[in-house]
Amino acid sequence: MKKIFEMLLGRMEAGEDAVLCSVISSSGSAPRGKGAKMAVFADGTSVGTVGGGAVEQKSIEHAASLFQTRRSGRLSFQLAPNGTQDIGMVCGGEVTIYFQYLQSRHLPAVRAAAGVLATGKDACWLLTVIWEDGRFEMGIYDRANGLQFTDAVTEGQLQPLLGSDRVLYEGGPACYVEPLSARGTVYIFGGGHVARALAPLLMQAAFRTAIFDSRPEVASREEFQGIPVMVGDYTRILDRISLLEDDYAVVMTPGHQSDLEVLEQVLRTPAGYVGCIGSRSKAARVRELLLEAGIAPKDIERIHSPIGLPIGGKSPMEVAISVAAQLVAHRSGYRGDFYWK
Repeated sequence: MKKIFEMLLGRMEAGEDAVLCSVISSSGSAPRGKGAKMAVFADGTSVGTVGGGAVEQKSIEHAASLFQTRRSGRLSFQLAPNGTQDIGMVCGGEVTIYFQYLQSRHLPAVRAAAGVLATGKDACWLLTVIWEDGRFEMGIYDRANGLQFTDAVTEGQLQPLLGSDRVLYEGGPACYVEPLSARGTVYIFGGGHVARALAPLLMQAAFRTAIFDSRPEVASREEFQGIPVMVGDYTRILDRISLLEDDYAVVMTPGHQSDLEVLEQVLRTPAGYVGCIGSRSKAARVRELLLEAGIAPKDIERIHSPIGLPIGGKSPMEVAISVAAQLVAHRSGYRGDFYWK
């Protein structure tokens, strides 16, 4: 989304209009879920994707037509043969895309959204209020400044829609709300091989990420360029970090003792996710030592160890992928069969 709004901002500040195509609902085996976006410009260029294939081609064609009418509206595509709006795809399901015709009057909201995405500002949402005739208003909400750029909904109406997932409320008017930034920070304790694969991966998945390590040389590693690195004592991490309910603690220090030292501190905080790398035998031993250290059993049960989803890989990148997948599952609220401790 960051790249899309960067380009929208640049082109609109240069005086161009644009069409922002957003998947606001999907069902079945749709190629992309809610939140997928693509911006289309009058010269035929585009950035982003709403799923590729026929859906994307039809969306680009429809967006191009809107430069003549300057109207906004929804369009649904059936992804199964012989359905209404059948576009020749056989994967099944349905996807609804909202086409927003953006003009100069929308520039303040676009500029604010681009700024949030550039800085990673915490707890901020983009909302689109949609009337039946296709008209829309775009707004931004954050807890510090409240609701900006629209008064079509009240903050009281908006509050139940503010979460970590994208929500389409079909009222009168409808309201589509999506987080602009991930809430909370992933703190990776230990800057070794897996962390060096994991941190850039998490950044690409829109997690705010930071590294904590006891070794000064870690801060200069090429893989961490652009990612905050804190150098400190593993026995005093809470002198540097305040872990809150929306934060993630990923423990993968160079040794079992330092893993244990970090876990003892992390489990005394309300961190929403706690994971520790290692084998099942190591995980069992760590749990025993935490009990001996006075950590309550209910807190020890918060630990995801072995960390990550069970995909079978053992290389640093494969482990990083499994950890990133588990963090995505945690963020989205998924607790299915593959979500293990």
